[in-house]
Amino acid sequence: MILVKSLYKYEYIVVLRGDFMGKIVDSSMKYWLDANCSRTTACGILDFYNYPVASEVLFKSFATFGSGLQERLVCGSVIGSLAALNYILSEKGLSPQEISDKSIEFKTAFRKKFGTIHCADLLYPDLKILDPYPDEPKRLEICTKTVEHAVKEVEKIIESIK
Repeated sequence: MILVKSLYKYEYIVVLRGDFMGKIVDSSMKYWLDANCSRTTACGILDFYNYPVASEVLFKSFATFGSGLQERLVCGSVIGSLAALNYILSEKGLSPQEISDKSIEFKTAFRKKFGTIHCADLLYPDLKILDPYPDEPKRLEICTKTVEHAVKEVEKIIESIK
């Protein structure tokens, strides 16, 4: 990806090179910068697995779920990914316990990569102020990584149950 400065904000221009990004990431990145991390992951995943109605519902529902519920709590990439994962697993007929186990698997993988699932911890010490998103390029970089990793982990989990 290439970071460029536009008139009002920093933007990522996605450069696709072979296997540089998986298709599920591409599906999610179409939302990025126009939607928050939670909407981006949830809707990208649901679009990728062909659940357009659920995607539309979550897009409308998750307006305030980004930035850790706008309070730097649980990372919005985690929230959106878990919502989509739970929906898809439910549609595939998994039991509540099986869905819970897969959700724990997802959170464990996310923690392994980033050390936490909490927005504030992901951004600290790089950012100590609550800059509006995505005007801060370091925040955009960190959050883009969480989005990409989260959707790839969901894909691994869903593909493992087919």
